[in-house]
Amino acid sequence: MKSIKNAAFIKVDEFSHVNGNILSQLRLHCPECDFKVVDLFRDVVSKKTAAFYGLLEYWNDILLFRKSLGSSFINTQYIFRKVKEHMKSLSEKQVFDFTFQTQSLFDASIPGIPHFVYTDHTHKENLRYPSYDRRLFLGEKWIRMEKEIYRNASRVFTMSSNISRSLIDDYSCDGEKVSCVYCGSNIGADRDFVIDESRFSGKNILFVGIEWERKGGPVLIDAFRKVLKAHPDATLTVVGSDISPEVPSCRVVGKVAIEEVKKYFSQAALFCMPTNIEPFGIVFIEAMSMKLPVIGTSIGAIPDFITNGVNGYMVEPGNSEKLADHLIELLGDPSKCKRFGEAGYRVFLEKYSWDKTGQRISDNIRQFLNQEPDRH
Repeated sequence: MKSIKNAAFIKVDEFSHVNGNILSQLRLHCPECDFKVVDLFRDVVSKKTAAFYGLLEYWNDILLFRKSLGSSFINTQYIFRKVKEHMKSLSEKQVFDFTFQTQSLFDASIPGIPHFVYTDHTHKENLRYPSYDRRLFLGEKWIRMEKEIYRNASRVFTMSSNISRSLIDDYSCDGEKVSCVYCGSNIGADRDFVIDESRFSGKNILFVGIEWERKGGPVLIDAFRKVLKAHPDATLTVVGSDISPEVPSCRVVGKVAIEEVKKYFSQAALFCMPTNIEPFGIVFIEAMSMKLPVIGTSIGAIPDFITNGVNGYMVEPGNSEKLADHLIELLGDPSKCKRFGEAGYRVFLEKYSWDKTGQRISDNIRQFLNQEPDRH
């Protein structure tokens, strides 16, 4: 088996704690390899400079409120060029056995060196969300650049089957180079932990999410008003968002450290996030790792891990009536909550651990590298 000595790991910030977990797994499964970590905003370009060039490229759409600077300032020709220049410079100083990037926001490939991408999205997948504002679509210029990312990748790893399908259907990727490897939970539930089953009788609904509107918070509030008519003793706990819900029995916690989130999962009867747009939704996996029934929407990756009537329910985005029906049903049946929670936990154990994701990725990388000629 070919030895792996050096690799580059290219990322943007923390990526919802994904980057730290993936890097740890690569180091665990490739212990002989030294990873050079490159962070876009630490090593390549400042956020202020990126924002300037984002405004320069999309100024007309931004001024007409068709796009926001925050959602498009990375997706520019400038970022593409600067990342390419930085990686070329690195390759002139050090020989890499492979390069690995998370997210498909730039192309960090180096000609002649195997390159791997791990992503939770494609830009064209956004068009499949019913509530997606098409004014935010970046256009064919960006799609051409995005296609270049996938074309230059030796393998593209995805978190979910819908993104794998998008790569093949929307970007003409060879199915042989696309692998769905899933992801893991960020809260580290113990494999043999024991839950307090009384929580299923507590009628506490948990929502965890920072982007209140995008995550379907207003729809949940509307549904919760209906829930209170059937279950006056029900409560709703909101973690991550700082809102004024104007509904009784709603506790707003706001942002907390990732280490504290586990406490709120352990106090809930069920988890609900009726999201409108969601590249993946790791928070659902975290809820399942804590043996909670989950209610989400039938979009994006969510059908990969929620099976209606088995470990939770899915509703169409915006359907507060159906959402309320499912909430009322589960809050009134603690035994079903427990059964759904156990079923979701089994899905978590079978597919959604960082160790298994890391093993899948490293096995694919080694298999590919063993077919390549030695460059040392």
